Amino acid sequence: ENSIYCLIFTPIMKLVIYILFLRAKQLFRVLMEIGLLRSLFLLGLLGYGMIWLLGVVKQEGYREIMVYVFASMIFSVHLQRKDKRFLKLLRRQVFPLFMIEYTIMLLPMIVLLSITGSAIYAAAMVLFTLPVSLINTTVSFKKINLFRKLLFIPRSNFEWKSGFRKKFVYMGVVWTLSLMVSYYAPVIPIGIGIITLIICSFHTENEPEIMLRIYGKDTYTILLKKIVQNVILFALIVSPLVVVFLYNNPDLWDLFLFAMGVCVMTLVFSIVFKYALYEPSTVVERNVFIVGFVMICFLIPWLVPLPLIMLIYYIGKSSKNLKQYLDAYN
Repeated sequence: ENSIYCLIFTPIMKLVIYILFLRAKQLFRVLMEIGLLRSLFLLGLLGYGMIWLLGVVKQEGYREIMVYVFASMIFSVHLQRKDKRFLKLLRRQVFPLFMIEYTIMLLPMIVLLSITGSAIYAAAMVLFTLPVSLINTTVSFKKINLFRKLLFIPRSNFEWKSGFRKKFVYMGVVWTLSLMVSYYAPVIPIGIGIITLIICSFHTENEPEIMLRIYGKDTYTILLKKIVQNVILFALIVSPLVVVFLYNNPDLWDLFLFAMGVCVMTLVFSIVFKYALYEPSTVVERNVFIVGFVMICFLIPWLVPLPLIMLIYYIGKSSKNLKQYLDAYN
């Protein structure tokens, strides 16, 4: 029995430890990129968030929302992974690795649910990692190509054409589930928030500099046109959800307006931040991390000024960064 155990489980555990070690190195590199002070602030914020979370999961109603948020976070993380092919070189069946990694990520929430008498929810979160881990590993949607022309997206909008084709299935799942459970007021705002983060992930890829010329020569004009295009397309996608929510909850229009404002501002920040770090034909993966941090700041009242200050700062930095490429092109 010991030999069978060693034969089966030892290679898996070694591989899991290796993957977790890589994740730790990636996290350290990301923290160094965003700066020491911001990293310390972020870690402190996470600690404060865990204390706040302990009180929230005890409350009926809010507990279900937190489970939905954390499950959506794992779903979003899995969609952004770029290492699926790499892991398949190490092991033929990679979904057990994803399950273990996602269970570790959810461990704080699982522990909180367990100690507050919600073991069923904790078990459901563990089981949820299985279908998610199968996506694009055993089951793949990448070969589905229903949108070849995408006439509703301008030709110049490289990010949307590429991103929508890759992730329309996931956006559709969130969109459909939000409508199906629309009778529960928080679901649609959370669904729109998840769709916002998926759209923000479109802006991790940088187009060749020649494509910027389509939008003009002035850097602020380029940023404005990009923002307007993205906000219009975003509104087009979520407008049915907005109508359903306001029909079901007309008395919550003010809170919903604030939530929509947070989503729009987060989308604007993702565009501005992309061009602040823009380099032709490259990928800016940390955009997703920073955008998630910004959305969290918008949802905590005493942190709202921080993303606004960051937005103003990065607008100037974006203009300066784009100018060097446009001037070089001229």
